[in-house]
Amino acid sequence: MWRHPGIRWLLKQDGSSDPFDVLRRRARELVDQAVQVGWEGPPFDLEILASLNGVRIEHVETLGEGRDASYSPGVILVSRRSPPNRRRYSIAHELMHHLVPDAGPEGATSDLPPSDREKAHHEIELLCQVVAAELLLPAMAFRQHLPSSPLTFPHVEQLGALFDCSIEAAVRRCIDLSDEPVGLIVCRPMGDVAAFNEPGRERAKPRMSVRDDDLVVTAFVVPPGFCDGRMRIGEPIPRRRRGDGQVIDPAKDASTTHARAGRSTLI
Repeated sequence: MWRHPGIRWLLKQDGSSDPFDVLRRRARELVDQAVQVGWEGPPFDLEILASLNGVRIEHVETLGEGRDASYSPGVILVSRRSPPNRRRYSIAHELMHHLVPDAGPEGATSDLPPSDREKAHHEIELLCQVVAAELLLPAMAFRQHLPSSPLTFPHVEQLGALFDCSIEAAVRRCIDLSDEPVGLIVCRPMGDVAAFNEPGRERAKPRMSVRDDDLVVTAFVVPPGFCDGRMRIGEPIPRRRRGDGQVIDPAKDASTTHARAGRSTLI
């Protein structure tokens, strides 16, 4: 059951049980309406999209440590300190709040018990990611630029540059829209594990002996049915050996390394 009162009210109004489907549809309606009046891309101007929906964008010096943007009814504040493509993503992210009210007939998020309030915040963040992808990387345009050949990392870099978004955002959209199953695994050197040593974070145990020049998983995104198992965030992976035993060093050519299993691609 969804905790966020605005999501519950949205589902009741729509007669649906799936907020992801509802918000994808509503975000695509915003895109279609904007395209009909001349909104063009890629890249697509998110400030124009916001203005078409009665939302003003204000650029400010700072919003506090770790904050890129903030929404209040009718206005989105965006930090000038963020990189340009991050500001674009933040606007798309915050526009989700234009679609989902913070409160419903049952009350506001602030009225929830602390545990439910935290869950409601997590729910909204998940939905923000979905809406941000639909607005920043509209499906009708993104599909036109997906390669007909198997997807590789250079393709993703080209898509990121074309749509002025991060490589991770481009890969996630490829996973959403590609006709072939595509998965993403993001790793970094084992020696750089500060994020996984935070108090309260349980770190995955290595499945085999590892060294500081091995890799650790920081993100693993795949569509349903892509593979039988899953990798855990923080799980170390030796990068000197492949599953078939062949010795490799992906660090030498990380920009083009990808693995294929049948018709599935892992970037």
